[in-house]
Amino acid sequence: MFSSSQKKLISHFESCVKSGTLRQSYIIKGETGLGKKTAAKKIAEYIMCENHSACGKCGGCLSVKTGAHPDYAIISNEDKKVIAVDKLRAMKKDVFTKPIMSKYRLFIIENAHLMDAPGQNAILKIIEEPPSYAVFIFICDNLNSILPTIISRSHILDLEKWSSEDLKIALPLPKDKEYMYSYSMGSIGSLKELSQDEEFADLRNGVIKTFVDLMGTNELSLYDAIDFWLLNAENKEKLIEILILFLRDVMLFKTSLPNLVANSDKLKEIQAVSQKITLNKAFEMLQLANDAPKMMGKYGNFKMAAQTLLIQLSGVH
Repeated sequence: MFSSSQKKLISHFESCVKSGTLRQSYIIKGETGLGKKTAAKKIAEYIMCENHSACGKCGGCLSVKTGAHPDYAIISNEDKKVIAVDKLRAMKKDVFTKPIMSKYRLFIIENAHLMDAPGQNAILKIIEEPPSYAVFIFICDNLNSILPTIISRSHILDLEKWSSEDLKIALPLPKDKEYMYSYSMGSIGSLKELSQDEEFADLRNGVIKTFVDLMGTNELSLYDAIDFWLLNAENKEKLIEILILFLRDVMLFKTSLPNLVANSDKLKEIQAVSQKITLNKAFEMLQLANDAPKMMGKYGNFKMAAQTLLIQLSGVH
């Protein structure tokens, strides 16, 4: 199952292959979790297919699927912080080996935003003057770290977020989890993670409930909130993410954009908080939540950082 945006992207390459107008360098960019790598693998089938149709039956298609195609390579960071410069230098050498099975030599560089300056400089020459058969597809979350020279030599294509309709078709969920379609904010990757996370529902309910109570008049609510956060200290990143998204929803509600909230099943709670704080206060709270990871680094202690954050939040309103 592909999203409408993925289909559009794949169709673009299909047309280029069939018309012989395939460019030599592309950048596919989009947020994490939209399926950029999945789309790129399908695109590879069109480029390497003997029939130019991703038929799935020819030697080209089958070799791409098994990762055995001699003219097709994926360069990845393998979950490290940067793509090793040695991998990019090796790719540079491989570029000058002429195709064996296909018309093209295709190189897909995953997480291209994790190429450092030495790595990008190492391949700059082949991007500027590639062999006629070479095709490069850079997959990245954003262009911030990509050298302007590479950007200027590449055709940039954007992968957009999934629509709710596409998400529902791709991953049907029971009624009690339907809020995840809006909560995942157009990311199929996030939706899959959320649907498989057995702790998430309880964490989200706990964070939202204790925060709503914190905005009330019961003085004990602060201690309840602190207890909940400390009890779930092993999920500190998730706690902060849930709080940030809820505060974002409060701001959207206050600016008359309730249809854009992520916590679509928590409108009652969002409205209750929005009635108690101003837009400026909501923004101040959101800043505190965004600064929480830095606070944890400053104190080097989650307990102290969580207590400080919750005390600050209770004092804002």
